[in-house]
Amino acid sequence: MKYLSVILVIFFLPTARVNGQQIMVETGKSITSFDFNDVQSVALSNLQSTTQGYISFGYRHKLVKETLFLVAGGSVNSYGAKGSDNSQNYYAWETTYLGLNAGLDVKVAELGNMLLTLRVTASPEFIIQGTQTLNNQVFNIVGEEDFDKVNLFLRAGAMVEYSLTYATSLFAQYKYGKSTQLRSPSLNDVQGKLKLQAHDIGFGLMIKLDPKNARKFRQKARKANMRK
Repeated sequence: MKYLSVILVIFFLPTARVNGQQIMVETGKSITSFDFNDVQSVALSNLQSTTQGYISFGYRHKLVKETLFLVAGGSVNSYGAKGSDNSQNYYAWETTYLGLNAGLDVKVAELGNMLLTLRVTASPEFIIQGTQTLNNQVFNIVGEEDFDKVNLFLRAGAMVEYSLTYATSLFAQYKYGKSTQLRSPSLNDVQGKLKLQAHDIGFGLMIKLDPKNARKFRQKARKANMRK
């Protein structure tokens, strides 16, 4: 929970003084998998995906009318994988990363109180917790060379928003993402390669901070009632 508090302080407090923004909170599940090659570029086979969780906070700022938005924030993401080899050895990983997110939202369709938006983001992520299980033994992997590198995660997906009131909206979102490790060029020949993949499905709440948006929502609601 201390990591969530840090994210709240960094990203939520500045937005409270700025109009034209929306603050967001989201939680959901991720189907995650690892793609790992050792220093000889031999892939670790028989790895299976696992279901993990994530939570994110952030804000969205209007750039072009009601069509293009800048999004930024933070997240805590969990990734994992499991597998076995021909000798019946069982292995599994559970990792948690702290991410800083930035990207764009593009509105593509609107129907009544519902909006369809496409989102792309980039996120450097830093490991804060992780374990490896080998048969009945559990090892801490924070600080280990293969995991203790910054992962640059690129994600793309779609979001459906539903306006509850002039100030609040619920949304559901699907994203697919894949990471690339930012590694030291001088050590490339002696480093393994780890890539993370995730299919994210989440739900969240969005709160508008711009009074102008509130007036527009009321006017839209009055026009809809007049048509009836």
